[in-house]
Formats: sequence, structure tokens, C-alpha cells
Amino acid sequence: MKIAVVEDDNSLRELLKIRLNTQGFEVVDFATAEEAEEELKRNPVDVILLDANLPKKLGVDLAREIKEDESYKSPKIIMITGVSFSINDIKHQWKTKYKIDDYIEKPFDFHMLLNKIKENVS
Repeated sequence: MKIAVVEDDNSLRELLKIRLNTQGFEVVDFATAEEAEEELKRNPVDVILLDANLPKKLGVDLAREIKEDESYKSPKIIMITGVSFSINDIKHQWKTKYKIDDYIEKPFDFHMLLNKIKENVS
């Protein structure tokens, strides 16, 4: 399975890449939405772990574009957020307005993230 990590925090992005690789996933990573956009059109992935707050373009905006553009091949999107909010309200909005498949809040347990990945691709 191929996973893209789109995260502007260099340490977290690298840690996720290393940990996911050790679990047998093929991982590509990007620091910005702009870096991810063109590459993911050319080389689709199964799952995108997408930071909600990226510089220049929000993760939710990128998620909507990916879900609406068939050239991305409809990957599952798991939003990674450090923002604390009313989970039920925002989860509903993300699923309906931005077409996000799931979310996980920072800081998160890596095994919980693995479970979310497995739940969304099975």
C-alpha cells in the first residue's frame, strides 16, 4: 500500500515516514500542499495523511480538490489536526464539505493511526 504524508512539521513528517516504512508501507512525503498536488496526480497513492494547517493552502482545501479531481484516483484521506474543537461538528463538516474519510488529533498514538489506515482501506 502506498501512503502520502503531507505535513509541514519536518520532524513529524520524517518520523511518520520512518515508522510507516517499518510497517511495510511505501511512503512519499511532502512539506506543502503545492508539492503534493502535482506529484500525486502523476503517482497516485492509496491513503493521504494530510495536515489540516499547511502554509499557503489549508489541508481541507487540498482534500476537496483531490476528492473532486479524478486524476488523483480517489485516495482515502485522513486529516491530521492539532486543533482542539467540537469533534462531532467538525467531523461532520469535514466528511460532507471536504470529503475527508477520517481524522486523527495530534498528539496521537502511532498504533491508533495504523488502525485508522487499516479501517479506511479495508
